[in-house]
Amino acid sequence: MEDASFGYLPGKFKLSKSKIKELIEILNLEKSEIKQLKRNKRKVANALKDGDTQIAKVISLDPLLISCYSDEFDSVLIYKYPTKLVEMYNLKENQLLITSNLYWNMDCFELEDDILKKENMKYYYRDAITFIPLFLCENDDEILLLTEMRAIDEMVDRLNINTEEYLEKKPNCIRDGFKTLIYF
Repeated sequence: MEDASFGYLPGKFKLSKSKIKELIEILNLEKSEIKQLKRNKRKVANALKDGDTQIAKVISLDPLLISCYSDEFDSVLIYKYPTKLVEMYNLKENQLLITSNLYWNMDCFELEDDILKKENMKYYYRDAITFIPLFLCENDDEILLLTEMRAIDEMVDRLNINTEEYLEKKPNCIRDGFKTLIYF
């Protein structure tokens, strides 16, 4: 997408070929989806390198649901991932993670339906894609360290408040965590 906007706090994450191979197996992708994923690798790599880092939280283990904060929307989006990742990454409920967010400008499109309209949101974006570097990138220890550095109390409070509000107002709005890798 040409109108994607990158973040002011890029994580400089590096896409891992071995993790992508693992995901292809976990997701049991069809050949056409694998081809599309391979075509999108450069875009995904750029999003992980230059995307806006924000915090996220594991809100459920089965199914694996992660609430991902966006300061641009002052809200969260909820993503569902394969439960197998819980064991692979030793995830715990309420565990904080870091994201790499990419935003699309409003242009002539409307705000996506699953995004809450909030007073403090920036109305020049219409959508976001959120990637979880822990699932896609090299250097897990560095990713977890960056998560700790970004998880200041104020941000965690915003994440928690917005997660509760989102689940109350849009309880059935859950995005597929890996669909964007294929249909980016």
